[in-house]
Amino acid sequence: MTTRNYQIIITLIFIMSLVYGYSKHHRLNDLQAENQEMKAELQGFRKEIETLEFNNAAISKLASQLRAMLTIDSSDDYPGIGPLTAEEKKIMDSQPQRDVIKTQARLEHDLESIVGHLEHEQKFLNGLPTIQPVNEGYLSSDYGFRLSPFTHERQMHDGVDISTAVGTPVFATGGGKVIFVGYQGGYGKTIVIDHGFKLKTVYAHNSKLFVRKGAHVKRGELIATSGNTGRSTGPHLHYEVRRYNQPVDPFRYILN
Repeated sequence: MTTRNYQIIITLIFIMSLVYGYSKHHRLNDLQAENQEMKAELQGFRKEIETLEFNNAAISKLASQLRAMLTIDSSDDYPGIGPLTAEEKKIMDSQPQRDVIKTQARLEHDLESIVGHLEHEQKFLNGLPTIQPVNEGYLSSDYGFRLSPFTHERQMHDGVDISTAVGTPVFATGGGKVIFVGYQGGYGKTIVIDHGFKLKTVYAHNSKLFVRKGAHVKRGELIATSGNTGRSTGPHLHYEVRRYNQPVDPFRYILN
């Protein structure tokens, strides 16, 4: 091998060393940059967990307060976490994140329970017969035992009679479903509304009926006009509230 060949080989080895050294240095810089990025992501991830934990604590406190206010029993029967994606499984490998996710599942269950309770309470309040059925007239016969205007004997009066002119607007005293519209013996032209929660109201002796069976009405909605139909001694509205199909004093519910 000639001297020239040796020089060429040495030159090639030197060049390869430079290339390898540069490549290694460049790769080291890349790894250092990636390491910094991972540290930054980890720091951001830790801050997110801290924020979630703080928010969960605040929501948990609020949920406990709402439960206490609404007298809702606490429950340990919380839903589990469903099938996870590959990405979610990676996240779940972090113990703090597992705790956060479990806490979120518990809070979601709590809040759903509270919302359901509030919706139930709202429906109950909307149905309560809290207003007077007519805005004109006067109370001519109260709820309870009285002397019958027909037999002059003592008997139970299942509602209240409000003397008012024929044609006076009659309003639904609470929200509910109309379950009867028509003529009902001595009650004359009658409407019965089911308010749910075992409560019903009866509007009797009307002259005109404006709703149909099956209709849903709101509190204060016009349903009829008063009259003198059925067994009656004069124009008035006979109004009843029934709980568990038994008559109760309507003034236990009327607020206005």
